Amino acid sequence: MLFPNLSLTWNIVILILLGLFDLYLIGYIFVATVVGSYRKQMRKDNRGIRVAMSTKLDILRKCQAVMEANKIKMSEECYKKLRYLDTEDFLQVQTEDFDKSRADLNFVENEIRGYVTTKRKLLKNEEAEILRLLLQDINESLKTSINAYNSDVLGYNFWVRFPLYRFIFLIFKARPYKTII
Repeated sequence: MLFPNLSLTWNIVILILLGLFDLYLIGYIFVATVVGSYRKQMRKDNRGIRVAMSTKLDILRKCQAVMEANKIKMSEECYKKLRYLDTEDFLQVQTEDFDKSRADLNFVENEIRGYVTTKRKLLKNEEAEILRLLLQDINESLKTSINAYNSDVLGYNFWVRFPLYRFIFLIFKARPYKTII
């Protein structure tokens, strides 16, 4: 008997409650491990996104140099955005700097791609063609990294919001993340 002073019924009830608590604790350890692995994978995906965005910025700056060498000017707004974009803005995915810089980078890319695909001087330029192909490849890499990140965010959010353990994650301030659109 677990507690000799209590009746057999109470000993059985206590054993059942201890067993349920053990199952709950084992479940929590499993969920915490899964959440930790998702966080680790999200950090890895974040690095992939950061590298792809920084590479894209470098390619766009090289496209700008090719355009200037061929005496093709871009708009003042595009020039300013390209000038002030910094790879430091791509360090962390879940920030306002990242969202703003990503929008600016997409704006610049769309304008430069318009020049590279329509201006005759650039259509005949071998360096511009190579940069256009590199930009296309880096965009595919970026899409892959973003899809992987979003997949991991959805898995992480599921387990952090899992009904049996949600309050524990709230206590430890584990917040859900946004996906990248």
